[in-house]
Amino acid sequence: MKPAEEAPQRLTVSIKHAADLIDVNKRTMWRLIADGRVETIKVGRRRLVLYSSLEELVQENARREPGKGNHQDGKPSSATIRDQ
Repeated sequence: MKPAEEAPQRLTVSIKHAADLIDVNKRTMWRLIADGRVETIKVGRRRLVLYSSLEELVQENARREPGKGNHQDGKPSSATIRDQ
């Protein structure tokens, strides 16, 4: 029997999906992009957010303010992103 294969992680997400993932509105996401805190690429006419840049943003904010904005399980919340 073959072990279960992991589904591949998405490399990019839409602006709306990226905003939903970190619990901010689209306007805040565009501001993060304009500030250079979130990386995007253009594919055809679409602007897509690099998933890895969202992970980096959340980790950066968690390191900047340890303990603040973290859930009880120790995982960072989006509160630290919105506070800036």
